[in-house]
Amino acid sequence: MEEERKKHGTLKIIYAIIAIGLLGFIAWAHHIFTIGLDVNTHYFTSDTLIIAIPTGIKVFKWLVTLHGIKINYNPALCWSLGFIFLFSIRISQEFYFLIFPSTLFFMTLISCSNSFPLFISDMFLIIAGFIHWFLLITGFRLNDSYLNIRFLSIFIGVNLTFFPQQFVGLKGIPRR
Repeated sequence: MEEERKKHGTLKIIYAIIAIGLLGFIAWAHHIFTIGLDVNTHYFTSDTLIIAIPTGIKVFKWLVTLHGIKINYNPALCWSLGFIFLFSIRISQEFYFLIFPSTLFFMTLISCSNSFPLFISDMFLIIAGFIHWFLLITGFRLNDSYLNIRFLSIFIGVNLTFFPQQFVGLKGIPRR
């Protein structure tokens, strides 16, 4: 029974990844092939909303992985949880794309969504993997207190740097 449940959960992740790939291709086509498209492009707007569903499934599966275990807050887990937080912000921004299309807020949000939760959250996962595998690869242990200080300073610095861009755009101020 437990084995079947794990297999079913793995299939959900695989289907979610495939759905994100297909829907992401539609969104990519919207950004690349803008010339000659009809003004009434609500299907691209719906694609932006629909892509949040399989992405949400992935986030909840990541959180379910942590359910029911005694959590040891090591630095690699902190970086991974920081990734989930920033990635969740990216999902919530999809709804702003529907509310404020073709505005300065939308343009600022596009630049903010590319730099803030997308690229920086990926860097959080790379750093988490580096911390997790460092001992095995090199034979040396990293200092946990320094890693925690580094995580807090980077996490707070990233949020203080990029999060206000969204409110600046909401007021209609251009990003440049």
